Amino acid sequence: MTSLASFAHARGIALTDPELIPTFTANAGEQLAAALNDDALLHGTRTERLFEAMEPNFEMIRKGTACGEG
Repeated sequence: MTSLASFAHARGIALTDPELIPTFTANAGEQLAAALNDDALLHGTRTERLFEAMEPNFEMIRKGTACGEG
């Protein structure tokens, strides 16, 4: 809802305008299609998720509890 309200405000569209939802979804679809065709963005997103998944292990290493220690 926040994204929809921000979209409407930026374009001067009333939240009660019946064309708001079709306009918003068309815009979102275009942006998603462009993002899915951006190899660098997809690679970066995968890399970010990889590091997020590894973060607990980094914390264990930092505390010295890796590989069953302590």
